Amino acid sequence: NLIGPGGVQQTVQHAPRYVADDLLTLKFAAVAGTGVCWMPDYMCQDEMRERKLVRVLPDWAPAPAIVHAVFPSRRGLSPAVRRFLDYLGEAMPGRSSLSTRLPLQGLDGANI
Repeated sequence: NLIGPGGVQQTVQHAPRYVADDLLTLKFAAVAGTGVCWMPDYMCQDEMRERKLVRVLPDWAPAPAIVHAVFPSRRGLSPAVRRFLDYLGEAMPGRSSLSTRLPLQGLDGANI
């Protein structure tokens, strides 16, 4: 689903020629001419600047998505993971409960 000018929504049907669960692999395939891929801007800034890749449908954007940062517990959380979670909260302002520091809950409803 894409959102275009004026908030118009459109579903685009496609039959992929190549499928992968790794964005870097998809980027390499697109640069090699395999086809179109959907990836975050930060993954392809250099290739776009060098005109190895070009933006398709520049006035359209993917529908908003939910991103979950899942980890076993705050107890014993490594500093690297804490920094990453803080980064996510800063990089996605208004889109992340991390930025509000809400208490986390386990599956049983207990605070973590």
